[in-house]
Amino acid sequence: MYRSCLPKRLQGKRILIVEDELLIAMEFEQNLIAAGALVVGPAGTSPKALDLLARERPDAAVLDLNLDGERPVALAQALVRQQVPFVVVTGYCNCDEAPFSLARQVKKPADASELIQALCQTMGLSPECDSSGIDEGADAIRLS
Repeated sequence: MYRSCLPKRLQGKRILIVEDELLIAMEFEQNLIAAGALVVGPAGTSPKALDLLARERPDAAVLDLNLDGERPVALAQALVRQQVPFVVVTGYCNCDEAPFSLARQVKKPADASELIQALCQTMGLSPECDSSGIDEGADAIRLS
């Protein structure tokens, strides 16, 4: 099982995962659950993510920049309007176009600690490691 290092304060935070590649979405989900987060989704399309956003109030989101060949502009705009901070994950160059330029960006393949640190920073939490927040045998907690 993957061990993550995340401040205990992040435990219970609801994180929306928007990723169209199933294996990557599953990896993000496992790492975030191991870090104590409650996963909303994952959603593989913008419409599914917008539906989850309308029903759930995530504390933050992880957003793939390329969903089935398209940029999820409407989704990113909805996140901004609802004041949900988000991290953009991408295999491409840094994106400097709005609204993606407002978010922290993590390059794919995304290192778990890098993604977790970016989420902490985007939510205004300290990214330092607190070993008391490590859950070595995390049970799957999924909200969808």
